[in-house]
Parts: sequence; structure tokens; C-alpha cells
Amino acid sequence: MKIFSGVVGHSLSPHAREFCDFVDYRIAGKNPISSTLIYSTANYGNLTVPPNNYPEDTGAAFVRNVDCWAYDVMDQLTAISVYDGYSVPSSRNKNRMTLITPRHVLAAKHTVGPAGVGPLSALSGAYYPNRPKGWVDMNNNIHSAMPLYWIDLARFRAYPAEASGDACILVLDRDIPSDVSNMSILPYNFPSLITPRDVTRGIPIFKTGQMDELAVMSLLYYGYLFPGVITIPSELPTPFISIPDISFTIPIETIRKQFYTSVLNGDSSCPLMVGYKNNVSFLTTFSSAASGPAYYLAEDTINDAIVALDSLAGYNTGYKVKVSEY
Repeated sequence: MKIFSGVVGHSLSPHAREFCDFVDYRIAGKNPISSTLIYSTANYGNLTVPPNNYPEDTGAAFVRNVDCWAYDVMDQLTAISVYDGYSVPSSRNKNRMTLITPRHVLAAKHTVGPAGVGPLSALSGAYYPNRPKGWVDMNNNIHSAMPLYWIDLARFRAYPAEASGDACILVLDRDIPSDVSNMSILPYNFPSLITPRDVTRGIPIFKTGQMDELAVMSLLYYGYLFPGVITIPSELPTPFISIPDISFTIPIETIRKQFYTSVLNGDSSCPLMVGYKNNVSFLTTFSSAASGPAYYLAEDTINDAIVALDSLAGYNTGYKVKVSEY
């Protein structure tokens, strides 16, 4: 019998065991404080610089933490933006965005704007979605772009009817170079890979936050997650009213709990991810401290939204979101 970090290996389904091993083998023997930091140095630059300057023009500088528990897959985490371009101290690191193509990002809709579709130039607010964003490659170079338009994914096919959901996609004014990764989303059949029993024993996921940490959380039994418990439709209806939420919580396993950090006001849009073998997949963003949209149910909608965003911005990128293969 394999027992690791308090998890009984043979009691889990094969995919669940891989999800657990991805985290457990990497955090084993690591310092829960120093190894959760993504950067050993993080300088966010001169906060008095006018708002539309790009991060590299503000004196921003980052050095990746070689002691991070996930450093061996850190190249995949370069897809997560690190900088607002301009903000105020109370919201300095907020509103991260995750690259899914060289020019398109996912974010929590409530951090971007009202429901619907529109240009970010018309928006303002605590999260500054219409400011330049920066991505740091593995050589610690900053690559920046300006978000131009957003589409509320829940309303994209239901608009103008009332809709709920907190999933959003945006288009940038330029491609981010290939030195920065694009994160894949989970496949539509993700719920079939794990069981309610797996979740009660603890499926670790991990998240970033405004303190530049990579912290461990736990997936919860909830909503549309498990076929046979709550039925998943063969495909989302068109138009659909909302993208169902999944939920997550503090890890139940003792060692994983040491690598948990609290979800703070302002962590919205920070991604939560799942690891499988040596691959990192985008799971969701924070709608609240304990829930977020099930993006894996929206592959077709995301791709249709990419085409619509390109049209708004006068592009024809031909990009599509990547889907992880398990």
C-alpha cells in the first residue's frame, strides 16, 4: 500500500492519484513559507508613473524563485500576468489575467466590467482592467500588452437576456511572445476522471494570489462536477444562461494545509489550477473565496468568443484555446 502525505494511494482512482501526486511529491520536504513564493524578488515599479505606461517602463523587475515547490513546471505558470501597469497600493497586484493564446486571456468578469461586450477604454475601477499587463518569462524578462475588448462568456450566447456567471475573456493589443506559455483548460470530461470518493479524500488544486504565492487548496464535491450525482448535459444549451460554478476549500490533509494561504479580497481573477503528471491546466478563477466558473464546460464558447473579440479588434488570429489531454 502506498501512503504519501496522509493519502492512501490505492484508495484513489488513477487520475485522482495523479492529481494528488503532482502536488504531494513536489511539496514533500519543502519549506511551506519560502517555497510557496513564485518570485524571490518582486519589484512592482514606480506607482506614480502615469497609468498607461507599460510595466517595463516603470522600473518593475521580477526574479523567479528557484525554490518554489513547482519550479520544474514554472514555465507553464508564465501564462499568469504579474503586473497591473499602474494601480494604487491597495490594489497593486490585483486583476491578474491568464494567457490561453498569445493574444487572449481569461479573467473573472466582476473584475473587468459590467455584463456584456465592450471596449476596456471605457472602463475604470479598483482593478484597472484597462491598464497594461505584464508577463514574466523564465529569463525574468517582462512582456507587456494592453487589453482592448472583453466578452462576458455567460452572456455571450444569452445576451441580452439576464444571465449569471463570472467568466470573461479579453483580447490584447499584441501577441505575447512564445517565451511565455499559454495555459490549457481542462477537458470537458474532467468530471468523469474523478469520483465523489476521491474528493472526500482530497483532490489538491493550487492557486496564485496577490502576494505572489502558489498555494494549495482542495476541490469540493459540488454542482456540475460529478456525472451520476448531478447530471452533466451532453453539451451546454445554446444559448445558455450561465456557466456553472465549482467550489473549493482549505485542504483537509495536514501537509497540504501547511501550503495553503488565505484567499484575500483582491485575489479575484487569480487562476486556480490542476496538475497532472508534468502538466498544469487552468481550472477556474475566483468568483468568491470558495467558488468559480467551470471553464472546462465552455471550450466552444471560448473559441467562438475569440473569433468575436478578433472581429471587434480588427484581427484574424485564428487562435483557439488548448485543451489538456489526459
